[in-house]
Amino acid sequence: MINLRNIASVARYERKTLYRSWFFRIFSAIALFFLFGTNMGLFGFHGGVRWSTHAIAANIPYINVLFINVAQAVIAVFLASDFLRRDRKLDTTEVIYARPVSNGEYVVGKTAGILMLFVGLVLAGLAMALVFNLIRKDTPVVWEAYLYYLLLITVPTLVFILGLSFLLMIVIRNQAVTFVVLLGYIGLTLFYFKDKMYGLLDYMAFNLPMVYSDFIGFGSPYRILLHRLAYLLLGTGFIFATIRLLNRLPQVGRWNLVNTLASLVFIGLGCMIGYRYWAIQHREEMNRKEYLSLNNRYAEKTPVDILSAGLVLKQSERRLRVSCDLVLRNSSKQSMDTLIFSLNPGFRIDSLTADGRALDFLREKQILAVMPQGGLGPGRRMGFTVHYSGIPRESVAYLDIPEETRRQIKRDQMAVIDKKAGVDTRDFLLLTPEMIWYPVAGVRFNTKTFLPGEPDFVRYSLDIYPNRGLTPVAPGKVEVLGDHYRFRPEEDLNALGLVAGPFEKRTLVSDSLEYNLYLKPGHDYFSDFFTDIKDTVPSLIKQEKDNYEIDGLDLYYHFKRINLVEVPVQFHAYERPQVQTYETVLPEMILMPEKGSGLNTMDFARYKYYEERSNRRDNEARTPKEIEVRMLERFLSSTFFRSGIRTRPAGGGRQRGGEDLMTFRGVSFERNPYCAFPLYYSYMTGINSHEFPLFNSMMEIYLKEGFSVSMRQSFTGGMSDNEIANMALRDHSISEIFADWDNSVTSSLVSQIGAFVFLALKNRVGLTEFDNFLYNYLEDHEFHEI
Repeated sequence: MINLRNIASVARYERKTLYRSWFFRIFSAIALFFLFGTNMGLFGFHGGVRWSTHAIAANIPYINVLFINVAQAVIAVFLASDFLRRDRKLDTTEVIYARPVSNGEYVVGKTAGILMLFVGLVLAGLAMALVFNLIRKDTPVVWEAYLYYLLLITVPTLVFILGLSFLLMIVIRNQAVTFVVLLGYIGLTLFYFKDKMYGLLDYMAFNLPMVYSDFIGFGSPYRILLHRLAYLLLGTGFIFATIRLLNRLPQVGRWNLVNTLASLVFIGLGCMIGYRYWAIQHREEMNRKEYLSLNNRYAEKTPVDILSAGLVLKQSERRLRVSCDLVLRNSSKQSMDTLIFSLNPGFRIDSLTADGRALDFLREKQILAVMPQGGLGPGRRMGFTVHYSGIPRESVAYLDIPEETRRQIKRDQMAVIDKKAGVDTRDFLLLTPEMIWYPVAGVRFNTKTFLPGEPDFVRYSLDIYPNRGLTPVAPGKVEVLGDHYRFRPEEDLNALGLVAGPFEKRTLVSDSLEYNLYLKPGHDYFSDFFTDIKDTVPSLIKQEKDNYEIDGLDLYYHFKRINLVEVPVQFHAYERPQVQTYETVLPEMILMPEKGSGLNTMDFARYKYYEERSNRRDNEARTPKEIEVRMLERFLSSTFFRSGIRTRPAGGGRQRGGEDLMTFRGVSFERNPYCAFPLYYSYMTGINSHEFPLFNSMMEIYLKEGFSVSMRQSFTGGMSDNEIANMALRDHSISEIFADWDNSVTSSLVSQIGAFVFLALKNRVGLTEFDNFLYNYLEDHEFHEI
C-alpha cells in the first residue's frame, strides 16, 4: 500500500533541499526581478504604458504566468535531472534511504516537492501581478483568471517537464547529455514548433491562444482543455515509467506490473487526447478544402436574385433556430431547374416549404440546392420558407485565406489571441456575412471568380428572440416587442450582421443621424478623458464626417444610423486583396475590439500624457479642452476616416506619419480595417461584371485612394509589392496568377491592374468627363451590370 506519510516526508525534504540551494535562490531572485521589470514596463504607472496591454484585465496574470512559466520550465530541467546524481552520492538523501520508502513513494514525493516549490514561485509572481492589478484603478481584477492560468499553464507544464526529465535521466544515465537533449527540445518548442501540428507540440502553451475575454472567457475552451490535459497525462505517465525503471530498490512483480500498466494507460490517454486536439483542427482544414471544392463545382450556376428575406431567429443557449421567408426572381434569360444557395453547414434543414407544400432540396455541406416543381422560368418569381437549426461553424468562413495565414499567431505583447470569424456562446452572439447564417444566392468564395460571393441587394427584416440578458444589434429601425426585437432596415442590403450581448446603449443624435454606442457595463474607460468637451462632441463628429465626405470621397452617408458595437477581443477579420471590405465594418455597424484592445487611437491616457508633456517642454499654452479636442479628432480621423494604417503625428518628437494604428503582432494589414468607406460605397452600390469580376474592387480603390502606377524598380532593400506585381503581369496572365492565390501578390495586383485600366479609360474619355460620368452612374445607388 502507498503510504502518504512517506510521500509527504520525501516531498518535505526535497523542498527544503532545493530551497536551500543557492542555484534555486538566485534563479528565483532573477526571475522575480525581471518579472517586476516586465510588470513596470507593461502595467506600470508611467505615462508611456500602452493601454492595449492591460485593456483586457486578465492579460495581467496571463502574461506574468507565461513569463515565469518559460523560465521555470528551463530551470526545472536542471533540478529534476539532478536528483538522481545527488542520490547516488547518498548525502542529502541519507535520511530518506534509511526509511522503508518504496520507489513509487520516493519519486512521487520528489515530484511533489519540486512542484510545490515552483508553484510557490508562480504564486509569488501572481501576487506581484495582483499588486499591480489592484493599484491600477482602470483595470479590474478578474479573480478567476489567476486560478485558470495557474492550473492550465503552470501545472501541466511542470508535471510534463519533470516527468520527461526523470525518464530521460533514467534512460540516458548521463546528466550532461540529458541537459542538452531537454534544452534542445525547449528551444525547438519556443522557436520552431510554434504552430506546427496546430500548436500540439507547444508543451509550455507559449503560443496557445489563451486570452480571457470579459465577454466570453476563453475563445476555444475545449481545445485549451484538450491541449493541457494531454501534457498533464503524458507527464504523469512518464513519472510512472520512471518508478518502473528506477533501480533504487527491487520491487515485487505486482508493483512492476502496476507501474507499467499505469505508465502505459496515462501515456496512451495523453496521446489519445493530443490526437483529439489535432484531429479537430485537421478536420476543419479538410472541411475547408471540401467547402471550396463544392463552391468551385457550383460556381458556374447562375444564381437566383433574392428580392426579400424575412428572418426570425431564436436563441436557445448556443443553439439557434431560424426561419427565413424568401422571395426570389429569375433575372436570367433561361429557366432554372435548380436554385443554388449557401448556408452554414452547422445548420440542419428542418423543413422547406412553398405555399404549404414541401419542396425537394439537396443539402451538401454548405450548399442548399432547391428544386422547385416545374422550375423557375425567366423573369418569374417565387417564394418559399426554410426552417433550420443548429450551431454555426466558423470553418466555413474565409475560404480564400491560405492556411499558413490563418495559423499565424496573433499577439498583443506576449498574450496570444484567438482569431474567430464569429462568436456563438450563451452570453454573446456575433454573426457576420462570412458565417453564412442566412441563405445567400449562389456560392461564396471560389477560384472561378476569386470573389467571396455574388453581390445581391435584398430587402431584409429580422426578428430576434435573444437569450436572457442579451441586447441585439442589427441594421434598421428597432422595436422592442416583449421578449423579442424587430429590425427593419430602410435600405436594401447586400450584407447583414447581427450582434447580441450584455450591452448598455448610449445614443447621440447629430444632424438627423443617430449615433449608437453599445458596450459592456463597466467598460467605459474613456468618458473621463472628454469631460471638458461633452457639449461639443456632436459638432466635432459632424465636422470630421463632413471633411471625409466632402474632401475625401465626394459621397455621402445614406443610412439613418451608425452603431459602434464592442465585441470580444477574439473576433478577427482578415484582409482580402480581391475586395475592399472587412467584416469589422458592416451596414450601419462598426465592430470595435473589446475596450479598444489593440488600437493605439483608443490609448487616450498615453496620448494625453504625451500632449501634456509636450505642453511643458515646448512652453505651449494649450488648454485641457484643446487637448481633448485634438484627442477626439485624432481618434475619429485615424480610426474611421483614414484608409492607411498609420496615425497622424502626435507631437513630442514622434516619427513622421505617426505610429501604427494597431499593436497586434503576427498579423499584418495594408489597409485600415475600421475605415468607414464601405458604408459609402461597398454596402450601397457597385458595378458587377462576370467578365471582369475584380472591376468593382478596382473601383473601390479608385474612389477611396486613387491609383499610382509603379513602373520603376527600387534599390532600397529589394522589390516592392507593386514591382513584383508588374513582373508577374509581364510573365503571366491574370487568371494564372490568381490561380496560385498568393495574398502577398494579389493585393498589389488588384491595385496595379486597376491603375492601368483606369489610366486607359481616362485617356480615352478625358479626366473630367470620366469622373463626371462615374459619379452620375453611381448616383442611383444600385448594383450595375457591365
